[in-house]
Amino acid sequence: HEALSSTTRASSSRGPRRARGEVRSRTVTTEEALVRRHELVRDDDKDRADWDSWETRMAVRYYRRLHKEYAIVDLSRWREGQCGLRWRTEAEVLAGVGETTCAARRCREVADLRTFEVPFAYSDPGDAKTKCELVKVRVCAAR
Repeated sequence: HEALSSTTRASSSRGPRRARGEVRSRTVTTEEALVRRHELVRDDDKDRADWDSWETRMAVRYYRRLHKEYAIVDLSRWREGQCGLRWRTEAEVLAGVGETTCAARRCREVADLRTFEVPFAYSDPGDAKTKCELVKVRVCAAR
């Protein structure tokens, strides 16, 4: 009976018992993992080297689903010489955001749109090296 009960306890779904006062390790959510592994432009060699990590595989899957022809731009801090760019999601592509409307985050102007291919310098979290990519942005004359 004791052998059977110890086997049952060891294979229970609750997992092993913790000693009193032991702290439970925090589980990483998919959103946190995606934020940690996100890169504006993925490096295939780096991804292959870290392919065993579920976080890397998830970030690569998310990156492949993005539409990378035009970017959405955040110009809320342009007076300070800063702007933010991100690729469009499928819903934004279907709605025409950033292509038939202004790509500025808070603007939905459809008249007088101009397309610019701008160099965007950035560094990914955990990577001290600065990278530069050409990104297409379609904005209205008011921006």
